[in-house]
Amino acid sequence: MFAQLARPDRAFTFWRGLLAESQPDDPWVAPIRAQIEEIASLAGEKYQLPPAGGLGGPDAAALDAAGEMSPEDRTAMIEGMVANLNNRLATEGGSAEEWAQLLRALGVLERRDQASAIWIEAQGRFANRPEDLEIIRGAAQAAGVAGVTE
Repeated sequence: MFAQLARPDRAFTFWRGLLAESQPDDPWVAPIRAQIEEIASLAGEKYQLPPAGGLGGPDAAALDAAGEMSPEDRTAMIEGMVANLNNRLATEGGSAEEWAQLLRALGVLERRDQASAIWIEAQGRFANRPEDLEIIRGAAQAAGVAGVTE
């Protein structure tokens, strides 16, 4: 409705939230994914569509394999995935959801110093995008670093 009524700003906000809460096979996901970047552009938002099927975490086969790994190997696999996400966000940028994913992972790994640095960087990068910053702030709270500011 918002897109049809020349309110791309409202459509984008609604669709972004809906995509974040939806499963990849929900019937509305494919049509939204097909149009959200254009709507974002019309709304004056810089938005990069996350990879289809979520934020690029491990698939079911990888999770099954992880269950059979030694604790040391499993930790190394997780550390590698977190490092890859961190490097990609540092070099290519990413969506608020991806920044939040990184913060939550760092919180689970109890890396408060690194999570604090990421949260500070995110505050600068998303300063003009309050809805995105709220998504990231929630993850910073979960990681225990939300009180840290620039």
